[in-house]
Amino acid sequence: FPSHELKTPVTSLKLYTQILEERFQKIRDKNSLQMLQKMDVQLYKLSKLVQHLLDVSRLEKGKLGYQEQQFPLNQLITETIDELHIISPKHQLIFRNHINCPVNADKDRIKQVLINLITNAIKYSPNADKVIIQTTAKNHFTQISVQDFGIGIPKTLQPKIFRR
Repeated sequence: FPSHELKTPVTSLKLYTQILEERFQKIRDKNSLQMLQKMDVQLYKLSKLVQHLLDVSRLEKGKLGYQEQQFPLNQLITETIDELHIISPKHQLIFRNHINCPVNADKDRIKQVLINLITNAIKYSPNADKVIIQTTAKNHFTQISVQDFGIGIPKTLQPKIFRR
């Protein structure tokens, strides 16, 4: 599929959602506004899923781009946590050990990995109420870790974590 065939319907739905949101705000229809906000969250998830599918396709073809740039890692982590908190307000997303340093990396790819790790932590710890995100510095490298309090991965499956 060409990417526009997947992205265009989602973009159109997002636009119609914004138009309806403005109309419901004018007439002060709180119930409809709440439904639209829930719809917006689902559209965000769908948009991320489409982007992920396109990235996997590009990766398989060896055409996944890499845009290295310098950016403040703390800011990216904080923005990601703020976005994900809207999607899953039940979980407390705690950011610890703020390493205040710029990093050189592909900002979008780092954010994508963060989103995947944090959403998996939320998904697989439904009975827990917090996820801890930490940064540590070692030998000119910054490490990000995501800790949840969920069911865990059985020891027998852990060697397969990074396999397709």
